[in-house]
This record gives sequence, structure tokens and C-alpha cells, in this order.
Amino acid sequence: MKKDVKIALILKDINELQLLTKGLDEMNSIPEQYLDLAIAKSLSLYENLQQLGNILKDVDVTGELDKSKDNSECLEAERCAENARRAEEARLAEEAKKAEEAKKAEEARIAEEARIAAEKAEAEEARRAEEARLAEEARKAEEARIAAEKAEAERLEAERRAEEARRAEEARIAEEAVIPQAQVTTVADTIHSQESVKDAIARETDSNTIANSLGNKKISDLKSAITIADRFLFQRELFGGDGELLNKTIATLNAMTSIEEARDYINSHFDWNNERAAVVNFMKILERRF
Repeated sequence: MKKDVKIALILKDINELQLLTKGLDEMNSIPEQYLDLAIAKSLSLYENLQQLGNILKDVDVTGELDKSKDNSECLEAERCAENARRAEEARLAEEAKKAEEAKKAEEARIAEEARIAAEKAEAEEARRAEEARLAEEARKAEEARIAAEKAEAERLEAERRAEEARRAEEARIAEEAVIPQAQVTTVADTIHSQESVKDAIARETDSNTIANSLGNKKISDLKSAITIADRFLFQRELFGGDGELLNKTIATLNAMTSIEEARDYINSHFDWNNERAAVVNFMKILERRF
């Protein structure tokens, strides 16, 4: 190969390297295929320079080539070199286009991945916020439940204490109402001790008559007819100490219209021994209601 042709190829390699270098300077990132092409062109330039050196060594300094033949070959070499340069430029332009498209596709991929990552991060943040909200609501609900249970316990304790106080007061009143006969000394006792047997018999007869008359008198309300002492006795002996049950039973019996209905109710709800004194007293008061 002649020296002029080799020089033309060297110039072509230099021009192509300049184009590649300019393209690399305009890019933010260097595509791998672009870099490979620049290396290939550098190697081609190196090989052409070596071959040019060999050609220069082989030239016969004493001989002179035919000028017309040299000119013809030179023109042909220049035309070939120009065609090759244009083809190479077209190829480089196509490769640059593909590299730019690849770069844009990569940028689009990175942007899409960034968008997806941002959406995931936003969704994760929203999930954590929702979990925190639910946990806060659960905590408040639990605190409200505990407060309600505490308030209910305090209310029940207050009711219990009030009931105990009420029962204690009823017991005190009943105890005060039942005064031992041995401790009661009245003017009547003194008079009785001085009465004759005849007067005592007459007084006792009159007293029994009045008591029987009062004991048989009809009543309109059981509750008002039962004394505090009787209430304490009935509650303890007949209703197991349950004052609420006693009040409920009295109210129910008060609403009935006959003694038979009242007896049926008592027999169906209580298992009383009719021979007990408390039962006898309670039934006497009940009969006076009807």
C-alpha cells in the first residue's frame, strides 16, 4: 500500500477520533459501545502509523516512480478514503444515535425506578401513620374502658357502703325499738303492784279487748303497717337478710286483690314454716290488708 493511501487512512482515523471525542464531551455518561469504538479507532490509528513507518523504510530512495501513475493511484486512494470516511461517519452517527437512545432509555428507566421507589416510600409512610393512628385509638379505647370499669367499681362500692350503712341504721333503730321489759319501769307498774286481784283481771280483760280490736283492723298499706322492729325481724327471719327482696315482696302483695292470691304468691315463691312466729305475724298483718 502506498504512502499517500496510508496517510489518508491515518487522517480519517484522526477525524473520526475527533468526532468521537466531541460526542463524549457532550454526554453526561459514556455508553460502553461508544467507548469501545473510540478504543478501536485509536488502535486503528496506531496500526496505520506503524504501517506508514514500514512503507517509508521500504521506499527506494534511488528510484523514482512514474509521476502519472502515482497521481492516478493517489486520486483513487483519496476517493476511496473519502467514501470510507463518509461511510464511517454515517456508521458513527448511527451508533451515536443508538447510544443517545440507549442513554435516554436508561434515564427513563432510572426515573421510573425512582418514581416507583418514591411511591413505595409514600405508601409505607401512610401505612405506618395508619398503624400509629389505630394504635392510638386502641390505647384511648383501653383507657376509657379501664376508667369506666373503675367508675363502675367505685359506684358499686359506694352502693355497698350505703347499703351497709342503711342496714346498720335499721339494726340500730330496731335495737333501740326493742327495749328489754326488765329495764322499763313506769307508773303503771307501781299501780299494778297495788291493784287488787279483781282490778288486775278487769284491766287485763280490757287491754286484750283493745289489742284484739286494733290487731284485726283492716289496713290499706302493708308497708306502713309493718313496724321497724317487725321489718328487721321479717328481713332477718323470712327474707335471708335481703331488704330489697322484702320491699319487692311487700309492693307485690300490696297490689293484689285477695288474700288467696297473696297466699298463692307466697307459697310459690317462698318455703316458709307456717309454725314459725315470724311467719304467723307476717300472715296476720297480710290478712289485715284484705
